[in-house]
This record gives sequence, C-alpha cells and structure tokens, in this order.
Amino acid sequence: MSELQQLLDRLVAAHLVDEHTPGRYTLHDLLRAYATQLAHTTHTDEERRAATHRILDHYLHTAYSAERLLDPARGPLPLDPSQAGVTPEHLDDYAQALHWFTAEHQVLLAAVDLAVNGIDEVVVAGDRPDLVEVVHTRFLPGAVLAWGERYASPLWEGRDDGRAYVCRNYTCRLPADGPEALAAQLHAGL
Repeated sequence: MSELQQLLDRLVAAHLVDEHTPGRYTLHDLLRAYATQLAHTTHTDEERRAATHRILDHYLHTAYSAERLLDPARGPLPLDPSQAGVTPEHLDDYAQALHWFTAEHQVLLAAVDLAVNGIDEVVVAGDRPDLVEVVHTRFLPGAVLAWGERYASPLWEGRDDGRAYVCRNYTCRLPADGPEALAAQLHAGL
C-alpha cells in the first residue's frame, strides 16, 4: 500500500474525507472551511487566482486530449499551451478517455461553472446605495451580496469603506470605486 493511500485511509478513518466511490474523495465541510481560511491567510488574491487558473487549465487540456481520443476525425481546435506547473493527465486510448470523462463528469461541470459564471460574492463596504443598486440590476443567481454593517466573515477582511468588490471564493478583483467600474466588473465576471 502506498504512503498516499495510507494517509487517505487515515483521513477517512478520522471522518475528514469521504471516499464516495472507490478512489474518489471529498473533503468534510470543516476541513474545506479550514483549507479556505488557510488559503486566504497564507496566499494573496493573485496567488489564489493563479492556482484556480492552473486547475482549470489542467481540466481543459486533459479534456481536450480525451476528446481527441474519442473523436479523432474532428479537426483540432486552437489551444494555448498549458501554463507552467500544469500537468494534464496522460490518456492512451478511447477506453481511458471515456473512463476519465465518466469519472470527472461532476468536476468538469463545476469547472465550467467556475470558468463561465465566475462571481460568487459581491461586497459593498460602507454606505454606498449607488453600488448596491448596480448589483441589483444584474442577474447573479447564487451570488452573495454583503453590504451595510460589517460582520465576522472573510468577505469583509481587508475591504475599504466606500468600495465594491467582485469575488469568486473570496478572491476579489481590485476594488470598484464607482457604479461604472462595478458594472464593468460584473459584466466581465471573474
């Protein structure tokens, strides 16, 4: 048994991860919350954004390789090289490609959602009803809008009053000082 498998087995036994299907693990909510908090206290917004892009790049390049194995007659698409530090999975044949797509289906849907929708949270710090109004004119299903009085949350940490922040998983763009700048960020996503 590998050292990695022994560590995973210990985490499962401690109920910190769950092996929902053989070889597929999910984090317990408390561990996920701790990891999120740790990432926000030890890494900058830019470092977290770069890590997210590397994850998306991994799935993009692996999915492209798998698609080429499933449908080799389709012409290739122009695809930028993967970023430094990204290692797409190596798939040898049709069966491996099909197995990978099946195993990664839910993760791929989440990755597409992350890449396309991009906005989880919008923070309007301080008394800025003009910025809150800009947010209310947009359709942002599932996005959290935090505004008004501050409360204990990573959403408020390091946020200057009188500004708005458009975020994904607490990673925020540069602050928007006015309605036009906020509208542009909401339009662009993250």
